[in-house]
Amino acid sequence: MFDKTKFQVEVLKDMLSATKRMRRINISDDDIGLTDGFRIVVFKKCELKIRWEDIPEFQYDISADQDQMIQIFDSNVRKKVGSRVLAKLWSKDKRTVSLLDQKYLGAFNGCQFFSNGGTTKVYVYDGIGSLVGLILPVRGEEF
Repeated sequence: MFDKTKFQVEVLKDMLSATKRMRRINISDDDIGLTDGFRIVVFKKCELKIRWEDIPEFQYDISADQDQMIQIFDSNVRKKVGSRVLAKLWSKDKRTVSLLDQKYLGAFNGCQFFSNGGTTKVYVYDGIGSLVGLILPVRGEEF
């Protein structure tokens, strides 16, 4: 299952670094998203063990209609491109395909993935249907 504590440690390390690439996205009165530019992890504000007010805000539209998206599954097909490993996710009929960096996919073990394929965002939901994150797909040739 997804370990939110591990991601909070990454956020804290980033807050202490000189680059400070981490950003927050206000989702609702109770929810906040934290992003490193490649994935967004959704937290309840009361769950955070860090001061989210100290993280710079970023405006980003994460709205989606889950009913219009297609559930995609890990195909277990991988391709090494340079220093990263790409994972291929596809729908049951294999018509909808998204390519993701495996290191971001691995952070959401046990979750469900929804997308419209190609370069559209991949929405990540837990077992009860709560949004836990988004992953931006890799642009490139399908394999």
